[in-house]
Amino acid sequence: MNKKQKNIAKNALIEWLKHPSELGKNPSAIEYAGEFDLHRMHYYIFRFQKEGSSKWYTGVSGGYANDFDYAHCGHVFSEMKEYDEHTAKKDCMDTVEMIIAHWKKTMTDSGLYAALQENSRFIHLEEIPVQDIDKQFQKSNVYIGDVNFPTGAITVADPLSYIPANRHCLELEQKIPIGSYPVYVSVSDTPSLGLRMCTVRMKITPNTAVKYLHAKGTPETVIIASDEKIIHGFPVDASMISICDSMQARRLRAVCEDFEKEYPEKDFYEDVLSPLFAASYQAQPLVQRQEGDFIEWINPIDKKKMIMVASGIGDGIYYAYWGYDEKGEICELIIPMVNPEYFSK
Repeated sequence: MNKKQKNIAKNALIEWLKHPSELGKNPSAIEYAGEFDLHRMHYYIFRFQKEGSSKWYTGVSGGYANDFDYAHCGHVFSEMKEYDEHTAKKDCMDTVEMIIAHWKKTMTDSGLYAALQENSRFIHLEEIPVQDIDKQFQKSNVYIGDVNFPTGAITVADPLSYIPANRHCLELEQKIPIGSYPVYVSVSDTPSLGLRMCTVRMKITPNTAVKYLHAKGTPETVIIASDEKIIHGFPVDASMISICDSMQARRLRAVCEDFEKEYPEKDFYEDVLSPLFAASYQAQPLVQRQEGDFIEWINPIDKKKMIMVASGIGDGIYYAYWGYDEKGEICELIIPMVNPEYFSK
């Protein structure tokens, strides 16, 4: 059992129950009652009591992608059905299926599902149209911070789920000169998605990109799919991406390991990173959601910098692309996540 994840799920259910349309207050008692996996996501079963009642009721909370995922608790619900230890698991699985079916129908009816499919095809292209990226940054070009490259080897990965776990961290084959490079993000606010981070861009030279081609990963870090297809992308399970020097990825991992040893009851994201994201929002509230969507993180080991950015629509496979100038030389690196044109129709 993942105690941290379970407690986050428990607190999410308590918050849901406090809503005026539900109990309107905290349950008088709540207990862990089991867990299960469904659709490759992990869920926790709880039983709770209403104030003034001795009866127990069933609730479910979760939707986690893996043991390192503390950010996703998107499925939280109770049908206020009396708890039965023999049927609780099936009851909760039926509830999750109902939630998923509801959101699928909502997305289909609103046209959002079709837009998401278009967007998925766009961010997986072999070559990204320059005009689409130019249009984004003409409307919004937000400076995040600088990234230090003491070795010139680039790693793109989920900094919350996979860098600490030393899994699915894509190191690009092409290195860049040792140095420090500025990173920007384009931001959009559409009726169907709200405020979102769209494309992350790291400028390597001042030159303008005239072509964006898929950046290949090293043979040791690419994903080999079940059909033996090589995927030169990186998975995101905690709605966060990062660009950093490969040495800094290892040092972030070391910081996380040391933190867990020293503070076993604490969570690195909640206790270390979350306040930084909150401060980022306070500094630039017009281009971020309230929890904060990007930070420049300074590693306490060597004071080197990396960036972390909310991953557009959320989880999935993302790809990096080299930007080439008119001389055919690399001038930037981008990670496209959202094409706002699809969500503005």
